[in-house]
Amino acid sequence: MSIQPVPVACPYQNPKKSGLNSHQLRHFYLLVTRLILEYCSAVWHHGLTKAQAETLEAIQRRALRIIDSSTVGMPYEVALSHTQFASLHDRREYLNKKIFSFITLPSSCFSGLLPPLRDSTITSRLRTPSLYPRPALNATLPLYITLY
Repeated sequence: MSIQPVPVACPYQNPKKSGLNSHQLRHFYLLVTRLILEYCSAVWHHGLTKAQAETLEAIQRRALRIIDSSTVGMPYEVALSHTQFASLHDRREYLNKKIFSFITLPSSCFSGLLPPLRDSTITSRLRTPSLYPRPALNATLPLYITLY
């Protein structure tokens, strides 16, 4: 006698027909799909084009409609607040800041790879407007600019 596996719909293939409730779909999205969308985002986040970022947000927008059918027809920002999700862009920004703050800790193994901190007396003088002479009010160039 052999035991036959019971066919169960995989939520990854067709989440609407999986038989899972919205709470279970939400957890599945957070634990599987969003992790894939955010994988190594600290490396590639700032290299994304606008179209690529919009494509990622479109995936989350579709997931929101599947998880909570009441978000159908809502603007994306309203649907995010309704489902208490953050946009993928905001999540990537948060993760980047979190990783950077971890790297800059003295106890981090990466802190020795960072360059030394700059002297604040030198950096405060860089591109400071007060160090550059202001043009005289009666100079010829500002007069021509205002007449132009």
